Amino acid sequence: MIDRRTLLLGLSVGMLIGAKPAKGPQRFVLMGTNDRKIEVWKWAAKGRRKGRIHFSHGNFSSPIKYGRLLAHWAANGWDVFAPLHVDSTDHPDKARYGPMDSWPARVEDLAVLANDLSDKPYVAAGHSYGALMALVLGGVEPLLPGAVRDRQVRAVVALSPPGPMPGFIGALGYAKLAVPALFQTGDKDVFPGQPPESWREHLTAFEAASPGGNRHALVLDQVDHYFGGIVGRPELPGPRPDAQFNYFTKASTRFLACFDENVSSRSSVDRLTFPQKDRVEWLRK
Repeated sequence: MIDRRTLLLGLSVGMLIGAKPAKGPQRFVLMGTNDRKIEVWKWAAKGRRKGRIHFSHGNFSSPIKYGRLLAHWAANGWDVFAPLHVDSTDHPDKARYGPMDSWPARVEDLAVLANDLSDKPYVAAGHSYGALMALVLGGVEPLLPGAVRDRQVRAVVALSPPGPMPGFIGALGYAKLAVPALFQTGDKDVFPGQPPESWREHLTAFEAASPGGNRHALVLDQVDHYFGGIVGRPELPGPRPDAQFNYFTKASTRFLACFDENVSSRSSVDRLTFPQKDRVEWLRK
């Protein structure tokens, strides 16, 4: 029996016969409840495939606005799948969804994606709101219903996850993280109206997690919530901290290498270390 996704992919391939292979990310559609369409972007792995990453974008953003990061992971052997969530300003039906609709829709987006690609474990990743979603898949327990840990998740990469939010997530919920994780924030990761030291709230999940679980946190000097527009908001005027971003991408690649599906042992993550540089602070527990 041919399922709906197979049919959609088959039609796409048929239309491309005789044409040059498409460059950049591909897109396909999965179906949620009440026939809700879930658009998924895929950056295909280059060279030897090491595994897959499920990426959740930040509030109001979209997968393509993380193209530089996701393409880097793909170039290093990872298939990257990123749903377009209903809170995105790029979502064609955004007007139909209110602020409280984004949580259950995001939960479903990631669950449907995981079920569709349930053959092997994967790494959950995300930025901001999406980082929280990735952490939930890794065991973090929010106060809102519906989201549960996916035991197929081997590790989490969380860029600028939120701090405690009353009625939403607290330190006790963050303490439930059950898998190795890489966290990233910067000393300019502060929203308007917040005190200069509030960037430290993005480390709440790292600090609350139990010791000995192979958790790493990277704090970058002069880096804000969006890397000056490199991730999530390309319309920002910058300046763009390219050196710090490149450092993060290389560090994340080293972390991800510990979860190569072709490597049977996880012992390498226990010995994972990162070089110290000016304008970089590494924390480990």
